Parts: sequence; structure tokens; C-alpha cells
Amino acid sequence: MFNILILLTIINWGLTCQIAGHESGVCVSIGSVASQIPFCSKTLSGYVCVPQDYELWPSFGIKYKDNLVQKIFMEKIEKVFLDEAATMSSTSMKLSTNTKCFSDYKTFMCNWNFPNCSPQEDRTLAVCLQLCLNYHSNCGLNEQLCNVNFDDAPGLDTSCASSSQSSSS
Repeated sequence: MFNILILLTIINWGLTCQIAGHESGVCVSIGSVASQIPFCSKTLSGYVCVPQDYELWPSFGIKYKDNLVQKIFMEKIEKVFLDEAATMSSTSMKLSTNTKCFSDYKTFMCNWNFPNCSPQEDRTLAVCLQLCLNYHSNCGLNEQLCNVNFDDAPGLDTSCASSSQSSSS
């Protein structure tokens, strides 16, 4: 019985994808989980890496992560609005009215937190560099930040087509 449990654990572990550098996710089609991730679902396509549900940690799963991404997004938006209100001038860039900035920020955040994956190759795919560039460009940020290497992630894919992972709100 113990040998079967070990075998099932190994098989299950082998069918995972990476989240933050750890084999802790499962690669699923976005259609099969869209209702569980209402905040990010419209910005994702194909197969995505989502947190695996564990009985020991029932509150930390796919719904929790989607809610966390939404919370971080909303806190950032709130900060931008408050900062703009405090420093209102005729020359300041009005990010609060720049819907493209917020849309691209959401798309990048969701694709970074629920990266595409390949079920055939059992691997997480890099996030499209163009998503990062769109976000930084449309929000008036330094695009050089998109060239940073991350130790715990596959990085950004420079060969992807920007239309394959288009932004939406």
C-alpha cells in the first residue's frame, strides 16, 4: 500500500507546473477553471498553471490566488488615484484616466501569476515580453525593468507575438 502511495505521489508530482520556481501548480485549460478565477480569466488563454488544491491547505488554492491578484491590483490602482489627487498639476500624467495602462497592468499581473504552460511537455512557459513592455510603456514606466532576470521564474519570452496574448479588461 505504501509503495502505491509513493508511486501516485511521484506521478502526480510529475504532472505539475512551476509557480514561483516550485513544482506546486497544475497545468489546466483556462476554460476548465475560468469560473474559479473571475478576475483574471478574461486576460488568459490556452493552458495555464494554477495552484494545486491540497486538503491540508484548503484556503490557499486557485480562488485564493485570483483574489490575491485582484487585491494587489486594486491596492495599486487606489495608490495611483491617491497619489495623483495629492500632486494634481496640469503637467502630471493622469494615470487615473489611462484605462490602457490599467488594462495592460492587469493583463501582465494575471499572466505572471497564472503563466501559460504546456501539458504535453509538463513545463511552465515564459510570459510574453510584449505584455511587460505594453504595461510599462502605457503606464509611463521604465521599459528596461522588463529586461530583469528572475531566478524563480522562466522569465519573459522575447519570441512571442504580442497578439497571441492580447490585453483585455
